[in-house]
Amino acid sequence: MEGHGIRYENAAVHWTEALPLGNGTFGAMAYLQDRHMRLSMNHYEVYYSGLPDYSRTAQKTQRHYHKAGGDTKENVVQHAKAALAAEQPPMAYQKVLFSPQEGKRLHVAQGESLPAVGDLQICYAPQTDGWERDMCLSVERAAVSYRLHHGIYFVETTVKVLQQTDSLVCHIRQAQQGTVSKLIFEVPRGRNSKDTKPVLKQQSGNVFSVCQSFGWEAYPQDEPFRFCATLRLLGAAGKAIQCGDKIEIELLEAAQEFDVLVSVATELEQEDCRRAAEGKSGRDAQALPERCAAHERHWETFFAKSSVILPDAFLENLWYLHLYVLECCSGRGGARREQASGLNGLWDIRHLTLWGSVWYWDVNIQATYWGTYAANHLELSKVFCEGFLQHETEGIRFAEEFHGLPGYAGDYPHPFYNCIGPWCAQFLWWQYEYSGDETFLRQQAYPHFLKQVQFWQARLEQNEAGTYEVFPDISPEQGPLGHNVAITIASLKYLFRFTRRAAEILRTDDGMAEVCSALLARLPEYETAEYQNYGVILKDSHEAAPGIHLRHPSLLMPIFPAEEWNRFSPQNQRDIAEATVRYAIDHTELGVFGFGWLACAAARMGLGELALRTLYEKGYDLHLRANGLGAEETNRWLNLCLVNKPPMYYPAMMECTGETVAAVTELLLQSSGDGMIEVFPALPETWRDCAFERLLAKDGVEVSAWRKDGKTVRIELFCRRCGTVRLRNIQGLTLPGDIACRWENEILVLEPEAGKRYVFGGAAPLLRRTEIPLCYTGHTGARIYAGKNQNTDYERAFDAFVCDHYVADTRHRKRTVWFFGMGWEEERLPEEERRLGLPMTVLWENETYTARKGYGFEQAEAIGLAVQGDERLEQRYLVSDKPAVFLLDLPRGQYDIFIGCSERCDMTIVCGGVRREAHTARGTYAGCILPVLHEQDGLLRIELEAEKAWKVHTIVCNKHHVFS
Repeated sequence: MEGHGIRYENAAVHWTEALPLGNGTFGAMAYLQDRHMRLSMNHYEVYYSGLPDYSRTAQKTQRHYHKAGGDTKENVVQHAKAALAAEQPPMAYQKVLFSPQEGKRLHVAQGESLPAVGDLQICYAPQTDGWERDMCLSVERAAVSYRLHHGIYFVETTVKVLQQTDSLVCHIRQAQQGTVSKLIFEVPRGRNSKDTKPVLKQQSGNVFSVCQSFGWEAYPQDEPFRFCATLRLLGAAGKAIQCGDKIEIELLEAAQEFDVLVSVATELEQEDCRRAAEGKSGRDAQALPERCAAHERHWETFFAKSSVILPDAFLENLWYLHLYVLECCSGRGGARREQASGLNGLWDIRHLTLWGSVWYWDVNIQATYWGTYAANHLELSKVFCEGFLQHETEGIRFAEEFHGLPGYAGDYPHPFYNCIGPWCAQFLWWQYEYSGDETFLRQQAYPHFLKQVQFWQARLEQNEAGTYEVFPDISPEQGPLGHNVAITIASLKYLFRFTRRAAEILRTDDGMAEVCSALLARLPEYETAEYQNYGVILKDSHEAAPGIHLRHPSLLMPIFPAEEWNRFSPQNQRDIAEATVRYAIDHTELGVFGFGWLACAAARMGLGELALRTLYEKGYDLHLRANGLGAEETNRWLNLCLVNKPPMYYPAMMECTGETVAAVTELLLQSSGDGMIEVFPALPETWRDCAFERLLAKDGVEVSAWRKDGKTVRIELFCRRCGTVRLRNIQGLTLPGDIACRWENEILVLEPEAGKRYVFGGAAPLLRRTEIPLCYTGHTGARIYAGKNQNTDYERAFDAFVCDHYVADTRHRKRTVWFFGMGWEEERLPEEERRLGLPMTVLWENETYTARKGYGFEQAEAIGLAVQGDERLEQRYLVSDKPAVFLLDLPRGQYDIFIGCSERCDMTIVCGGVRREAHTARGTYAGCILPVLHEQDGLLRIELEAEKAWKVHTIVCNKHHVFS
């Protein structure tokens, strides 16, 4: 792997740890199954065409919006008024209030599986069993490589998803022909759709087409949707047979180097999708070197747009990885522009998953695109703008039919999520602010702003004091029901401010600037309250208690992303904002949808240390998987909304992707629409050496900056267009001599020329990128991995056994009553005890049981102490070629016993009637967990035996509950 990415060294890789590939609309996840490489492929046109809304009948049928949630607006408002009059609990959710029949019982989610292109499995010959294996994702090359090797023998598979063509190419090199034995193409079965079996069409010895189709249970009269995947062998030939949903291709002639090309086409591309897929495959095969060169140029250009160097190499790697992921599944250029990226990108491809990867009008989809602007990837932020505008026609109809008002109103998922429309409109405004594209502002953004303002001008009603009120109003997914929810008021203020500014820029004569000013003047102030040790904080609404649990940090909208308050605001606003940030960090539900928002708001208030800690403790420590992606479920975390759900897969979530990029850029660069630019505005104290190049500030200014030994030493500006620039934090830097500057207090003001670069300070220091660590230790003591080696699974199992974990936002501590380490040196004990927060007891080879100690071996004469493994994997362990019994004096109860077994070991463990086999290879360890019911006070026997020798380096005993 070169540069940034994820590496798996001789480690097992499961689907939840799969490595992503994609070109925006066609993607794959690469993982290992029984040492074979597996590629699960997905395509937007296939996946989203499986939604009932895209069926032929639904496309021809116009939706009606006279009711929302099964009720009319008048009835919904009456429900809301009655609920407040009856003083129902303030946290009553909208489903109970607006659709009372839905609140009578818990909903059990059944999960779903929408169509996917299929899984390609590359199978290796039996002689590769036991070979070393390495798989890695190179972010800069946008390629996944898998290498099996043993001495002079090897087989290497490199996979790419080509740009500008929906084809995946696997380049295979094998030292000995026949090492790759066959290919398997498998069609996953779905739920909630009428699937038909795949049909194999073998054109020749090297071209195989798999035609598929599916229908909709809700619309049995519809013709099935058709698509086709064509597999083409280059430098090889094969024979295919179909076995149910699997197509097996036995490789008969395969050179030492050959390619497997998979191309997909749907009926949206051409009615005869098989002909389209085969034609695409043929063209790509003929021009494969050119296609691969174009692939490399695309990604080289992509990562040339911006770069960062951070002292936190782990976070730096995540920044690059998540930018890459967003480009992989952006949806740019696809037919379903209104579904771009969705909740799960292209990774919702496993049976069964809880979430459908559709747009959800809440922070879930907005957060995905927050970081694209400052990261200088406006081609990605434009995807959100186009997707949002695709819904405009429906929003106009919803305003008219449900509300009986002109203009545009957000309609999903609930009619009184009033913040959604203005919130999404922010992205249109940012697209102009960062790009300066006045044509976009005039033709697309501003006309939409007018529709939203028109709706709110009619919707807002004055109270007796002459102030506007929004009722009913709800913070999305959170509640409570109330008046003038903070997130709505902040979103409306921002909408009216940027619409007024757009009218001034475009020099319109429609009076909209005056309308927006009048609306702003009558909007209510935010509700506040003093709460515990935080001081005065924002309240969700007048009806909300100041200490409510937050589903997401909606109270932060005035700070981020609505840009109303920051650390330069008046003192009273600054105090409230900072207190609210701290309160929200402590009271927001754990989830991938919130931690980045919290970190961005902390950075806006200049709280860099708090922002960084929040990123890790509320985010990566709990949600990160070994592939570097964030998910709603890991081995040590469970969200509130998942507690009562049946077992399903939880794919990677795109909020984590956008929030990672956004939070890092907020720490490095902040700007406002009046030309203000600040470099390094919220650096953590430990970030003394860092740099970034070509991050984008508002008004189209590309900014690069370097920091050395805690001081900013160089800033470069490249202005895409003319305009006033105001710079903070540049005291002590030499100024460019080719431009007039003036100081206003501590702000440097200049009028740069478009297309010219300006340098402040001296030469750029040479900052070396540090090696990317495999893992770090989280706040619970658990090791968090981005990547794996042969020891990772053992270490994660051990940490999950002894470290604190979270369930439903509550931190739980394991009752570890004994923690034995074999022959540990005294200097190593404090470090491990500090990490785990547990006292460790050292066992030696002569540790015989005594009643006074309460532990020890029944007989210890044949037990020895040894050291094994290289420097990285060195472990001290007890060993014997004789069976042994370890005794623990325990009260009756339910226990879990963890036995850590050293490398090159095959042994059997028996305890409390439970038997476990432990097998380890060179360089790997095993962690066996035995659940034990200890029915009487007294000795618990742990029996250790092996055909050759047993080897144990750790014994841990956790206690559950007392039973009767």
